[in-house]
Amino acid sequence: MKVSKFLKNSKKLENRFQNFIKHLNRLFKSYPILFSLIGSVILLISTTLLVLAIANLEWFELKSKNELGDAFGGLTNPVIAFFGVIVTFLAFYIQYKANKQQREMFNESLMNERIRINVLEEKELKVKVDDYKTHKDVFKQLGLQLINQYKLSGKSISDYCDAEKKNPYKINSIKHNISQEYEYFKKIDFITLHKSISYFTDHDKDWQKKFMNAISIIEYYQAYINGITNSVREKNTEKKEKLTLLLENFKTIYSIQQSKYSFLVEKELKGFENEDYTSANFSTLSKKFLDPAIDNFTNSFEKFKDEEKFIELHKFLLGYRTDLDGIFVTSDIFVKNCVKKHDRYFVEKKLLDKVQEYFNKLN
Repeated sequence: MKVSKFLKNSKKLENRFQNFIKHLNRLFKSYPILFSLIGSVILLISTTLLVLAIANLEWFELKSKNELGDAFGGLTNPVIAFFGVIVTFLAFYIQYKANKQQREMFNESLMNERIRINVLEEKELKVKVDDYKTHKDVFKQLGLQLINQYKLSGKSISDYCDAEKKNPYKINSIKHNISQEYEYFKKIDFITLHKSISYFTDHDKDWQKKFMNAISIIEYYQAYINGITNSVREKNTEKKEKLTLLLENFKTIYSIQQSKYSFLVEKELKGFENEDYTSANFSTLSKKFLDPAIDNFTNSFEKFKDEEKFIELHKFLLGYRTDLDGIFVTSDIFVKNCVKKHDRYFVEKKLLDKVQEYFNKLN
């Protein structure tokens, strides 16, 4: 029982001693210079006491205090010099360790900063690439939509020309409208778009030429379609004014029925008495009434040439015919020019197909 208790107490003492040694070791590692100085002072004091003790021995004879001092100096100077060397070495060593630690900390900080910068650059590059892709995709989609709209507009222009040829006295129009898509197209930041196309197509040495050519063709067709649409609108306004005036004047023709010259148009007026003459049937009016009526009045001119009312009605019919011919001639010239431009833009050059191919390949 006593042996086990003794062993237990011994174990506790051993543990405490080991803890003390560990604690002392930590202190020494934390404050090496302090412990070195303390050790040096202790060694110096011990040496001094040792010298004094030796000086008091009977066999150690010193004749004076100077001899004691010389003896003390002779014994301590090497010790002091030795510890001075050690302290100097420790100072340089500690400085070396500090410099090394500082260099390691600086390298670690530099590495962390580089990592941080690389991460930021990767994030910025991803954001930039995503922005480039968005611009490129929007440009592609709007481009394809515009090409499709231009082709539909070309079909609408062709239909308008056919309708004008069929009936130049009708208010025909180009029905297709593409202003909305083009407004979106104009809002694109073309500087960023240029960088985007460069980023995704820099493998193609002609990418810039193709890019600028696509934009130029879109502007080219937009200007043409806007121009022809505005011209048709202005022409229709002018035509409507003329046709409205002709409709107002047409009632004068009915005055022929109330004159002694009614027999000249009696046959032609049958079937027209209850008609509401609009711009849609001026062509029919011209062929079925006006031309025969003019022929009848002209053939009877010698018989009634001295009668004022006859001359008035005859001049009116001829003037009416001239006005209708003017509308027809104007429409004919306009339509021929329109067909010529349409064929050049949509049949001969095939520019839209080339640009459509460019957009389809833009990935």
